[in-house]
Amino acid sequence: MFDSHRVVFWSDHEEAYVCYFRTWTEEGCNGFRTVSLTTSPDLLNWSEPVAMRFGDAPRWSIPTPTARFRIIGHRIFILVW
Repeated sequence: MFDSHRVVFWSDHEEAYVCYFRTWTEEGCNGFRTVSLTTSPDLLNWSEPVAMRFGDAPRWSIPTPTARFRIIGHRIFILVW
């Protein structure tokens, strides 16, 4: 379920478009707000979203990722909220 702006860009590493967007950690708009990732070869057909993992960090709701976006090198993407 989308409820915010999406951040979409072409990734040379993935050889696909990449989209980051905000989702829920549980079904039916429950749990914490988090960020998920999906990819597309053509901006029309998208893979199933995959929730980002943050290791052992405490869980908290992540605000909307719409402020800025930076590509560092060939593989590091930084979303600035």
